[in-house]
Amino acid sequence: MAGSQAQHYGDSAVADPGEVKRLRARLLRLLSRREYSLHELRNRLGAPSRKDGSVACPVAIEEALDWAVSCDLQSDERFAESLIRRSSQRHGLSRIKLQLKANHIDPQLVERLVDGLHESERHRAFALWENRFGVLPETDKEKARQFRFLLSRGFKHETVLRILRGAVD
Repeated sequence: MAGSQAQHYGDSAVADPGEVKRLRARLLRLLSRREYSLHELRNRLGAPSRKDGSVACPVAIEEALDWAVSCDLQSDERFAESLIRRSSQRHGLSRIKLQLKANHIDPQLVERLVDGLHESERHRAFALWENRFGVLPETDKEKARQFRFLLSRGFKHETVLRILRGAVD
């Protein structure tokens, strides 16, 4: 990447067209693999180049990101749906919400998308517990281990207690 080069005209800056073109190509390579949030893409494009250590111009990064959004190549809603789909079988609601918040996804969008996960929380936690452990703990040490496992996956305290007491509907 070229260094941080932007032409200044009055109060606005215009990015080098060659740098914007390189950033667009890099965006296409990234987005061809999986969905990314705008926040993730901004961080990736703003990181120093592995080849020569140069950093892309922030104006060029924003121009390339605006292009990706306007062409519908990037969508935070698609990213959130993808993350929820990938994570819902292994993680609880609080962990999924935390991941979406870390990626700067709009809180209203998050609430709308995770609304359906509330009903399946207990069943998803039980399926994960059953796959990992399969039997109720016999000792306090084993109970603590299973408890920590499910809590670390983002399941609610009450849900974990119900599963470890053997009270799953």
